[in-house]
Amino acid sequence: MGAGVTPEEWRADDRRRAQEVSDAYYYMRGFLGAALRLPKEATDAEIMEAVQNLTLPPVAS
Repeated sequence: MGAGVTPEEWRADDRRRAQEVSDAYYYMRGFLGAALRLPKEATDAEIMEAVQNLTLPPVAS
């Protein structure tokens, strides 16, 4: 932001950005949960455990 921006505009922009981050977090959390076939009620810890336990096929050379 530049000159002439009021404190209210700064706060509004901060709130908007915080909401965008929150929305992105819940979107990605839902995406990972669905991709891992976990229930909607899965906790962050359960999602992270499932991600850490993933095994991927070897890369063909």
